Amino acid sequence: MSALPVSRGFYNWRDKSNENVSLTKDIMSSDIKWIKEHAKEAYCSDFTHENPKSPEEIREYVLSIIDDAPKIIPIYGHRFIPMGVSDNPPVISVCGCDVIYYGANLEDYFQIEFGNKKQSEIDFSNIQKIPFWTDIM
Repeated sequence: MSALPVSRGFYNWRDKSNENVSLTKDIMSSDIKWIKEHAKEAYCSDFTHENPKSPEEIREYVLSIIDDAPKIIPIYGHRFIPMGVSDNPPVISVCGCDVIYYGANLEDYFQIEFGNKKQSEIDFSNIQKIPFWTDIM
């Protein structure tokens, strides 16, 4: 609440100008739009129950679950926090259909992005699953 990074790469959540609000909304929806257009390219992980095989099955599966995906809030670059998942949600990196966990939570993410921790050190055994986003990781 008292500190908000606004340097290059961070989003300025205090700027309530129409231009900034529009830009933020575009960023929040752009990956969903891209995934819908390229759904057959998504990788469906072991978390899916359907386990689609062909590109057309993958496309159909992704399109059937994408509208239930939690919205993602941009933090820095293409790093996001999913909305409404928990009190301490994981941070994900989303670049088109390339989706990975980038931190078990916000503190973990900042240590990885700006500290000495490596992304490969994330404890995936306890990381929270995110509807839709975990499915296409």
